[in-house]
Amino acid sequence: MRPTIPQVSWSSALPSGLVAIAAAASVIATAGGGEPGAAAAAAKPPLVVVQAGHVAPREPGYRWQTGSGSGPFGNERAFNIRVSRALAKRLRKHGIRVRVTPGKISPWAVKADVFVAVHHDSPGGVAGVGHAHAGAREFFYHGDGAGEPSPTPYADTVRHRRATSVNTIIERRSRRLATRISVRMATLFTVGNGARSGWGSVLPKRLVRTSNYYGFRRTRAKARVIVEVGAAGADDRYLRKVDLIAAGLSRSIRDYLTAERGR
Repeated sequence: MRPTIPQVSWSSALPSGLVAIAAAASVIATAGGGEPGAAAAAAKPPLVVVQAGHVAPREPGYRWQTGSGSGPFGNERAFNIRVSRALAKRLRKHGIRVRVTPGKISPWAVKADVFVAVHHDSPGGVAGVGHAHAGAREFFYHGDGAGEPSPTPYADTVRHRRATSVNTIIERRSRRLATRISVRMATLFTVGNGARSGWGSVLPKRLVRTSNYYGFRRTRAKARVIVEVGAAGADDRYLRKVDLIAAGLSRSIRDYLTAERGR
């Protein structure tokens, strides 16, 4: 059966830190005769889009890319689904709105405070966090995702959906989020927890499969990252710890949101 990811519904309750922020925003919005609608918008909890990488339906131009065929749950998609759901559940408990999306980001150009794509790498691969870069473009493949990546379409490339933009402000926010995630996840990525491949920190721009990730160009999120949680094989024991991984990602995202609201 093809795996599916349900739309997640979130509570409106906010934790104490975000309550204070929302209350302050409401006061500012209504000062000087502001409209009630503006106050409601200002007090709205942040929105996080969580993408379970490679899960069907997949993105046009990348549909043949089904992810690693190994890992602790048999394939990468099964891992991505588990972590995405667990992460969404934890964020929900802290009053954060969440939209879970498969490989084909829906809706196109969704606005959010955070976009995070959940993946794990193939055997011999890398663990770390990539982020959106201004000026970096998505790649094109033969057909629906085969062969070598190209900065321009091949004659047989399946037509891509229109790309959104990444400016320097988004790049800076994305790097701040990537750094927070990397620092926290590095404390969990230990031999004691079953990780053996090594943590790659914030992945460099030259690693184009993360810095040029197509998902960054199908959303209008303020910060956009992709997390390669580990590598299949070497890190299988760690990758089985779904709740531990989701807890680390959740805390990183919450800390980032709190810090950004105070900027």
